[in-house]
Amino acid sequence: MRQSLRFLGGWGIATVLVLACGTFTNWPLSAVFYGYAFIAVVLLWVNRKLLLQDIGLAKLYLLALPTLAVVATTLPSQWDEFTNWLPNQRFLEEFDHFPRVDLPPSVSVFPAYPFGLPLVGYFSGKVAGIFAESAGALFNTLLIGALAALCIQQIRLARGDSNEAPFLWTECSIGLLAATVLNPTFVPKLVFTTYVDFATAVVAAGMAWAVWQIGRAHV
Repeated sequence: MRQSLRFLGGWGIATVLVLACGTFTNWPLSAVFYGYAFIAVVLLWVNRKLLLQDIGLAKLYLLALPTLAVVATTLPSQWDEFTNWLPNQRFLEEFDHFPRVDLPPSVSVFPAYPFGLPLVGYFSGKVAGIFAESAGALFNTLLIGALAALCIQQIRLARGDSNEAPFLWTECSIGLLAATVLNPTFVPKLVFTTYVDFATAVVAAGMAWAVWQIGRAHV
């Protein structure tokens, strides 16, 4: 069970490549998007049997479906969303590139702030054909599943259980609780918005877990 780390690692690689293309080339970001879409379709087809066999995260997200449905209907509410995250996302959609000297100035308070989460909204908008203002909040909610999977894997390691067996429904429930209401750093008004705090925290947790596993493997 390494889906959560693959999810985090894959998104990290994709983001770095987009940032590199948008910073060092004049390629429109839409070209990068269509390239990613093609690669995604190919990978889904190649790994279709594996996806059908491994249903660990599917159970987690099935339990989280009501939360995803609620978050999908929410509207932006935090001042940072209106002054920073959403203006950065709008700039990407209007000019198909990161801010640069030959483009109109951005209305964002922080136009040079890292575009990791606004890219989620930009790509989601490309798929949906709309300005996906709730995409960042939905992405943060999806990260809850990744963090819950890490919690389940850690519990299994502590008990000496196999990490290769599919998640049980009970484990999924415990993992989701550990990632949300039982997590002392879980703040709904940040997680269920386009704030990057939770995304950063989940990536940090994933990196810490991976480093710890590497250390255990070499002891």
